[in-house]
Amino acid sequence: MGMMRLSVSVVAILIAIFSRILADEFKAWLPWLTERAVGRAVDRLPVNQRERFAEEWRSHINDTPGEIAKFMVALGCCLAARKIS
Repeated sequence: MGMMRLSVSVVAILIAIFSRILADEFKAWLPWLTERAVGRAVDRLPVNQRERFAEEWRSHINDTPGEIAKFMVALGCCLAARKIS
């Protein structure tokens, strides 16, 4: 019984470590993911509207506080581009 508790504790510690590492990696990738999402959204737009919306959306994203919130706004841009095109 004592050995089983030890192994469960070790597994729990390893899970906590890996989840922290993954969370940190995700945070490091967020700016790149955000820019990628906006780029994809702009690419979906008609050519004559790309420059305007690219500038507008990037400005809006830069005004948004927090990296996760910026990413969510970028995903919203993808939805908007889908509706526009």
